[in-house]
Formats: sequence, structure tokens, C-alpha cells
Amino acid sequence: MNKHLLGIHTAYPEKYSPEILFPISRKESREKIGIKNQMPFNGLDIWNAWEFSWIGKNGIPRVGKITIKIPADSENIIESKSLKLYLNSFTMVQHNSLSELTQLIKNDLDVITQSSIRIDIETNINAESLNPKPLPGLCIDKKLKKFSEKKSPEPQLLKVCGKKNINEILHSHLLKSNCPITNQPDTGSLLIQYQGKQIESSTLLRYILSFRQHNDFHESCVEKMFVDIKEYCKTESLAVQAFYSRRGGIDINPFRSDTKIKAADIRTWRQ
Repeated sequence: MNKHLLGIHTAYPEKYSPEILFPISRKESREKIGIKNQMPFNGLDIWNAWEFSWIGKNGIPRVGKITIKIPADSENIIESKSLKLYLNSFTMVQHNSLSELTQLIKNDLDVITQSSIRIDIETNINAESLNPKPLPGLCIDKKLKKFSEKKSPEPQLLKVCGKKNINEILHSHLLKSNCPITNQPDTGSLLIQYQGKQIESSTLLRYILSFRQHNDFHESCVEKMFVDIKEYCKTESLAVQAFYSRRGGIDINPFRSDTKIKAADIRTWRQ
């Protein structure tokens, strides 16, 4: 596959089709925000695919939830529609061994991302474990009385206050950006954990809202936010995680951090 599938009418494959996977290099988007060689963060992208199905023993269909974890230092991300079609290509294919099926998918995604991904296929899921959970910290969504729409992200909006360093956790459910290929809206929630001078929450919310007309992939938006907050707020440590709403049966949750904080294992009410 040598072209984007997003925004193009595509037939669903009826047999295993690894060739449909389409890689997108991280390099170009990172160069735009000043990242050339050494990354200023670590992290991963967590993809949850909720519509996975295949044929099991005796021809009986099986279903499961796939969690894919792609390291932030992978060469490529995966175009989301191509991943959706790839996973759907298993729907009519028989695999008697779940471990062999898991390894097959891992091998394909390792090749396309040029990294070593982690994958888990859950088939025995406790429904209660999937209940939405609140994000930790303070919600900043009511910190503004008025907002003027911005055409692009404005990091200069970010301000700090006070002289003492603090540890703070903030979140917002007002994240929106647009797909750079189709211009469709991508919406979600954002979690920010930092140590440093206190960030004025109203300016942080203005900055988040300035992404509303910004066209970029989920991962690139989070990386830009990390770089901007680090530069303009001079945080000593920082972790940024987005929880994007599901599209095509898949939700994407990029996490970037320069601390030992781990990505939050949370399904938000918007997912």
C-alpha cells in the first residue's frame, strides 16, 4: 500500500491483508516543532481496538479487544484507517491459537512501525473493568468566561504565576484538532502533570482551545503541546497524555513525558 486510505472509499478485505497497512513517518512532524535528533521526551501511543473478530476453533467466530502500545521512538505511526482495515481482514480468517494470532499481528505491526510494539488481545473481559473513570487532578474547563477562536495553536498564550515550584495535575475535556487528511474533527480529553512554577490554568485552557482548527495527527498534537509547555512554562518535569474519542472502533491515546510517571490506564467517559 503506497497511499493514504483516509478520505478514500475503500472495499473491506475478505482475507488476511497485511499489505494494506500504511506507515506515516514521525520525522516530518517532529522537525516542524524543532525535534531533530534526540527526543526531549519518552512515551508511547496506546491504541484500543474494540471491534476485532476472527474465526476460532470449529468455525465459531470469536471477538476481543486489542490493545496496541507503540513506543514513541518508533520510526513510524500507522494510518488509522489502514489499521482498521487490516484488523477487519481477520474477520473471516480461522486461527485456532490466540497466541499465534497475537504474534502474527505483532510481527506485522513491528515491520510497519519499525519498532517492537506490545500487543494484547483480551477475550475474557469483566464489563465492570471497562467502566469510564474520571481523570485525576483539577478540571480547568470552566476557567474562562470568554474565548476568541484561533486559527492555529498559540503557545505564547501560556503563562506561569508565583515563584514557588509545585506539583500539579490538570485536565480538560475540550481537546479538539482536525485530521490533516480529511479535516474531520478529532475530539478528546487531555491530562497534564507537571512540576514547576504554577501554570495559570486559564492560559493553559486558551492554549488547548487554540488547537481547534489545527490539522495534525493525534500523536503530533500531543508532542507539540509537550514542547510548547516545556518551552513557555519552563517546567522541571512534564507529562502530557491525550485520550481521543473512538473512531472506526479505535481510540488513540498518546503519552509523552520526561519523568518516571507512567501513562494513565484510564478509559474516559468520552471513549
